[in-house]
Amino acid sequence: MNELSKQAFATALESVKQVLALSTGVLALVVTFQDKILGARDVGHKVVMIAALVAHLVSIVAGVFALYAMTNALEDAADANADKPSVKQAAIRKPTRVQFISFVFGLALLAGVVLF
Repeated sequence: MNELSKQAFATALESVKQVLALSTGVLALVVTFQDKILGARDVGHKVVMIAALVAHLVSIVAGVFALYAMTNALEDAADANADKPSVKQAAIRKPTRVQFISFVFGLALLAGVVLF
């Protein structure tokens, strides 16, 4: 594994960990302050809030799967017969995309609840 591949894995790993931490923090804050955020809002706002929480939960689960896939790819690289590991492998790329998309979607829904 060359130096650029190592840097790519390190960067991808840090990105996944950052989004995982942010999503977990947002989820904890929203659950803690849900009464103050929602107040006397109607049922529609509550449904959107639940959808935002589910999106963040999906982001967390996908982040854990992405971390597992990266670990698995690096472990397989130790095998002499294995292909060169890459962050572009489908097993890494798919959960990472799901994580980032659901995180942004959850933030957008949460912003909609707070602002409107």
